[in-house]
Amino acid sequence: TSTAVSPVKTMTTREPATEGYIVMYMQRRQVDNGNHLEEVKMTASADGETWEDLAEFTLGNAVSLGEVVSEPLPIPEGKSYAYIRVINNSATQKFFHAAEFELYNPKEFDLVCDILDKILTKYNDYLECTYEVLNVGTEFGQFTDTESADKIIASLDKVMNMISGVTDMPETTAEAQAISTEIDETFTKFWASEVLYKLPANGYYRIIANLAYKEEITEGEGENMQIVETNYMKKALFCGTDYKGMWGNVKEDMANYVWKLTENEDGTIDMYNVGMEARFSIVAENAKLAEDGDKQMIFDFAGNEDGNTIIYIREASTERGASNYIHQWYHNKGTQKEDKPLTVWKGTFDMGAPYDTDKGTSEWYLEPVNEEDIQALVDAFAPIKNHDILVEQNAALRAEVKDVDFSKESVSYLAPVVRYTELSSRFRLKIINLPAD
Repeated sequence: TSTAVSPVKTMTTREPATEGYIVMYMQRRQVDNGNHLEEVKMTASADGETWEDLAEFTLGNAVSLGEVVSEPLPIPEGKSYAYIRVINNSATQKFFHAAEFELYNPKEFDLVCDILDKILTKYNDYLECTYEVLNVGTEFGQFTDTESADKIIASLDKVMNMISGVTDMPETTAEAQAISTEIDETFTKFWASEVLYKLPANGYYRIIANLAYKEEITEGEGENMQIVETNYMKKALFCGTDYKGMWGNVKEDMANYVWKLTENEDGTIDMYNVGMEARFSIVAENAKLAEDGDKQMIFDFAGNEDGNTIIYIREASTERGASNYIHQWYHNKGTQKEDKPLTVWKGTFDMGAPYDTDKGTSEWYLEPVNEEDIQALVDAFAPIKNHDILVEQNAALRAEVKDVDFSKESVSYLAPVVRYTELSSRFRLKIINLPAD
């Protein structure tokens, strides 16, 4: 074991090293307590007395039996090292779980092989590279840069031939690194040619959850229990009358389930709730909308399924692919029956196991609504919207009234009862304290 300042291990090299690089290889022991050495400082000495810092770095793959190789450290010109010391550089005690620990001075060929191996590891999914593997095409989520695709295919094939001995290896690390850099740059250029999602058209839509929620009716108990009926529920994104971002069972006669979507010139989406006349003001846990909400959104392509184009929805200022996608909170793996609030989470379309039952909970598809139907929906929803708002205001006022002193000395004036036609037979009592004079 070691502290933050004491050495983990001091050992001599096989022979004094005067040129080249120093690399540390370690296989971690089969220990699952998670307290593996990660933050490291390496120092070196010619005589074991005077030490010089070589580098500080992080050892990855900190898992049981994990293998890790440090980045090559060049030996400065004119230096000669016979001792190496590895120091725990973290603020807490760590166990040096090493089943095998070796320091060596690699030759140029070893370093060339290491660079090429890293290329193949990084692009492992593309080693048998074709247009199909690279997803070249003109549909949403595909890539149009065929020139870069051809270059990628040829470059990876060239590296495979080098590793397998079909063609000569690069003679220097500089040549190998140039190959690696060129492949990275080509992939970056290729990925920039992605066909991004675009609205089918500006207009009115319901935004439907890409998960068929269901309720199973059962009979019997224990081993004799069986499903006798399955009821499916279609869910959609909507704005509550309290301006909370919500999802729940589709109500096709409610205007707050309808969104007017307009694609801006920069590709962002103006997402306006028709019924509540609001946009998102907070896109996070317990998302909210407001009449002065100004959040613009981005729809990212997720895939195609059951004839629908599946999308992720995020605030325009957030990072793609992170935990920023509008998500069906409390989905209960597709069994939730009640309306629930929105939150944000990861995309689940391609997550796979162990998230199979989460698929569709961060994904949506658009269902067009005829523009001719919009005004009728808005007119029918207006009394509901106004009624609910007045009820909420009334509830807030009642909460205030509970704290009022109704003694003769306190109450100076009792306002007449005011009838709100929007509330039908509902009344409100307003209490005003006037000055004594």
